[in-house]
Amino acid sequence: MGGHALFAYGTLEFPQVMRALTGRRFRTSPACLKGHVRLTVRGAVYPGLTPRAGGEVSGTLYRGLDRKAIRRLDAFEGPLYRRRVVRVQPVGERSMTALVYLVTPRQRRRLGTTNWDPVVFAGRHLTTYLRRLRHGYPA
Repeated sequence: MGGHALFAYGTLEFPQVMRALTGRRFRTSPACLKGHVRLTVRGAVYPGLTPRAGGEVSGTLYRGLDRKAIRRLDAFEGPLYRRRVVRVQPVGERSMTALVYLVTPRQRRRLGTTNWDPVVFAGRHLTTYLRRLRHGYPA
């Protein structure tokens, strides 16, 4: 087992989005991240993650990311986010470290006050989002 692990909590949770961005498929498992919340980003269909005591976010853990995939994701995420290392809890496994994209402290003012819902995103925006990714950023 090589490469990096990535905790995805928003649009990257969708394997189709990860494949559109990286050109690859990765092993996945459900996981959660404590001490954070996933909020809407004002004027966008994607979320942002920020630290908050007592918060907990469910997501998808991708394993085996190489440097090329990480560089592509870094470019995609842009200035709103910074890649950090956090401790996540995969379902049925020991906790482990993983990469995650957090909203930078300077950009937190762009976060809304409501939780982002992946089911709503899938039903209302996923098809259009994927179409935009295929034609280049931004989604």
